[in-house]
Amino acid sequence: MAKPKVSQQLELTPVNRSGSPISPYTRLQGTERAFSLKRFARRHTMFLSIVVLPTFLASVYFGLLASDQFTSEARFIVRSVSGGGPMSALSSLGIGTSQTAAQAVASSMNFSRALDETYSVNEFIRSRDAVEKLEANNELREIFSRSEGDFINRFPNIFTRNNKEKFYRHYLDFISINVQGDSGISVLEVSTFRPEDSQKLALALLSHAEELVNKLNTRARADSVRFSEEFVRKAEERIEALQVRMTDFRNRELVIDPGKQSESALDLVTKLTVEAAADRVQLENTLLLTPSSPQIEPLRNRLRSLESQISKQRSLIVGGDQSMVDKLSRFEQITLERELAVKSLTASLVSLENARQEAQRQQLYLERVVEPNLPDYPYYPRRLLWTFVIFGVSLCAFWIVREFRVAVLEHQL
Repeated sequence: MAKPKVSQQLELTPVNRSGSPISPYTRLQGTERAFSLKRFARRHTMFLSIVVLPTFLASVYFGLLASDQFTSEARFIVRSVSGGGPMSALSSLGIGTSQTAAQAVASSMNFSRALDETYSVNEFIRSRDAVEKLEANNELREIFSRSEGDFINRFPNIFTRNNKEKFYRHYLDFISINVQGDSGISVLEVSTFRPEDSQKLALALLSHAEELVNKLNTRARADSVRFSEEFVRKAEERIEALQVRMTDFRNRELVIDPGKQSESALDLVTKLTVEAAADRVQLENTLLLTPSSPQIEPLRNRLRSLESQISKQRSLIVGGDQSMVDKLSRFEQITLERELAVKSLTASLVSLENARQEAQRQQLYLERVVEPNLPDYPYYPRRLLWTFVIFGVSLCAFWIVREFRVAVLEHQL
């Protein structure tokens, strides 16, 4: 009977890179080292996941992946001009040379900061209108999608959709505009992935801001002239209406000037009164000296006639609704209203002329204090700063989570 074959087990002996076998002691040390690393990882999982991993990712991103951003800075101020116009300056001079007049005009123009308009310009730079203008005229979308940009800062990226709202929010991350409170100067900072793009966008924003200032000037000038013309038109219509009323009054009352006619009537009454007084004296003397004189009766008749005429003239001057005093009162009222309307028209014409003169010169100015520079060094991102910030935030988060965990465990015990 044949003997059964005994299977032989092959034992594999590990070798190192040089081909020599690894001793059992060395293998034991490697196993212990792997076991200690696993134990350390399990023991410090929370620290590794909350502190080490975010800091490592931040170091990799800011150290190797984050794209350079070049910042172009510009400074400007919006100023308004006020003071007397050209006509006021010339009128204050009287007669003088043209050079003196020009100096007076220049000295009458006072410049001041226009804070309201400054805030309007700054809001425009941060607005969607500015994004649309830059996108249509200055290749804004192409600038933000440069190949130099990393996967986070480039648009579109893995975190944002390709729509107008996200594009506007992305634009705000690269634009900064602030006003220095003490001087009123606005500081504009534009960051892109190329130096020439930053300068180009900064110049374009200043150009569009100047267009806005000019638009504000045009609207203000148009409104000022339109309001003045409206006042002139209303004053002319009022004078025309009063002139019609005066004509109707004269035709209805059959009188041209009640004041002059009243003066004539008063002169006649005065003359008749003097004559009546003379006749009365003559009548009294005649009665005293010659009571039977035939002149007495004619004198009495003449005196009665004069007194009747005087009474009639007085009743025409003062009396009822058709008296000269009533007519004169209504006529003077119309005359006074017309004089006030004429003065109002004169003032409106002066205001219109001043508005037209003001419209000939610009009221707001956007002055560039510092032109946009061409950067030669990337100011952003601040790699070390953000790495330390993420490390600090992660460390604080780890401390909070650990303390919370310890409190929970103590509460359970």
